[in-house]
Amino acid sequence: MDRFLASIRPYVPGCSDPWIERAVLTTAIRFCVRSRIWQQETEHSLAAEDQAITLTVPTGSFVVAVKVSNALRCIVSYTLAGAVITFDDAVSSATDITVVAFLRPARAAEALPDILYDDWFEGVEAGAKAELMMMPGKPWTNMDMAGLNQRQYHHEAGEANIVANKKNSQDVLMVRPRRFI
Repeated sequence: MDRFLASIRPYVPGCSDPWIERAVLTTAIRFCVRSRIWQQETEHSLAAEDQAITLTVPTGSFVVAVKVSNALRCIVSYTLAGAVITFDDAVSSATDITVVAFLRPARAAEALPDILYDDWFEGVEAGAKAELMMMPGKPWTNMDMAGLNQRQYHHEAGEANIVANKKNSQDVLMVRPRRFI
C-alpha cells in the first residue's frame, strides 16, 4: 500500500500515513466487492458422492462470492461459507467443475493484489482521496474535491465491473455509456 502514499499525500496535507493506508485498504475492499475484478479460476474433479470442496485462496484475501459451473452448463446448487463450497445435493457421478472465486482483500491485509496496482490504481486512489477529503473538521477536508474523486472512483469501479463481467460471460453483453461528470 506504500505505492499509494506518494500519490495521495499531496492532496491531504497533514494526514498521517496510517490514516491514508486505512483509507486505501477500505477503498480497495469496496472496489473489489463492487466490481468483482479480483478473480481466481480453478478446476476441480469431483468424485461421486462428494459433498464439499475447500478453495485455496491467496494469503490476505477473502472470498466474497463464487460461480460454479460444469462442462454441461447444468445448474449446480451450493452454499458458500468462508472458502468452503458445500453442494446441496451430493454429486451423483464423477464430474469436473470450474469455480471462479471473487476475492477481496482481508481487513488485516498488508498488501493488495497486483491487479489493483497495475490496472485500477486511479480508481482506488480516487476512492481513498474521497474518503479522506470527506472527513469533517480536518485540515484536508474538501467536499468539492471529495465529490469529484468519488465520481472518478464510481466510474473506475464501473469500468472494472464491465471488464470482470466480460471475463466470465459467453453471452453478448449490452453496456450503456455513462457520463463521467
